[in-house]
Amino acid sequence: TLLGLAILVLLLRKRAPLAAWGIAFYLIAHSMESTIFPLELMFEHRNYLALLGLLFVITQGILSLLQLQIKASIRRILAVFPVVALVMLATLTTIRVGSWSSKDTLVRTMLVNHPESLRLQVGLAESEIRNRDFPAAYERIDYISGLQPWNPGPHFLRLLVQCLENTYAPDAFNQARDELLASSIHSKMTLATLKSLTNEYIDGKCPAIPPAALIVLIDSGLQHQTFTENKRSRQILYGLQGLIQNYHGEEDQAIIAFEKAFEAFPSEIGPLFTKAYTELRAGRIEHALTTARRIENDSTFRFRYHAVDLRELKRQINMALARSTSL
Repeated sequence: TLLGLAILVLLLRKRAPLAAWGIAFYLIAHSMESTIFPLELMFEHRNYLALLGLLFVITQGILSLLQLQIKASIRRILAVFPVVALVMLATLTTIRVGSWSSKDTLVRTMLVNHPESLRLQVGLAESEIRNRDFPAAYERIDYISGLQPWNPGPHFLRLLVQCLENTYAPDAFNQARDELLASSIHSKMTLATLKSLTNEYIDGKCPAIPPAALIVLIDSGLQHQTFTENKRSRQILYGLQGLIQNYHGEEDQAIIAFEKAFEAFPSEIGPLFTKAYTELRAGRIEHALTTARRIENDSTFRFRYHAVDLRELKRQINMALARSTSL
């Protein structure tokens, strides 16, 4: 098909240059948007730029029709086509908006088109977990394990289910740790589920799980080569470590972890905000002020939406300073 389109470009370059350019643009744009590796089909936005080329082809067709000597009645019929196209596109847009209206409806829509998509199956499992449909979630996780038996992610999904069931199975935690350390891949599923597991724990939904078990899993991630080589992943893991330590009042260790998280990926300033608030809650007002100044002076502080966060942080620090001086 691609070869045929390329040949068509050569054949039309003189007779229909606009159409030839449109087809060429379509092929070139897709070659830029894609790679030699297969990409997930649910990323439809990869088609948006390339579809502009098809508009050139349609324009060429309309111009060619207008140049023909045709009857007025046929011209009126042709004039209906844009209206039909507009109605069709509006209908398709409405359908897509309905599909994307929530995560649950999106994953169930994609299930019809791409049932073996790993991202889709993980999304369904997360939906079932959120809805407390744990038997269905366990069944889905087993299916995901069959799709990628080498991926440690499903073991972490099972831990998330156990967390919300308020159960703790040491063997399951040990197996998840061992599978992670034995794996040679960078599992985004593992990292994302570990984040969810930590957040659920901090929200008080996993009282049966000891904090040491979560710290062991995070430490295992920090020992994993593919995670440690990825700056963003290393930042996330140190950040999770700090959140758990901070939750249990271990401010000293948490502050160190948040600093490591920032050092791992300095382009993301978030860990410094978390560190400053931790220092503030620990009564280290001067340290929090120093961290706030680092945020303000850091070369990566270039996104305007952080300015609001920084103003709020400074306000909290000034309030703490005022209270301390009034005592």
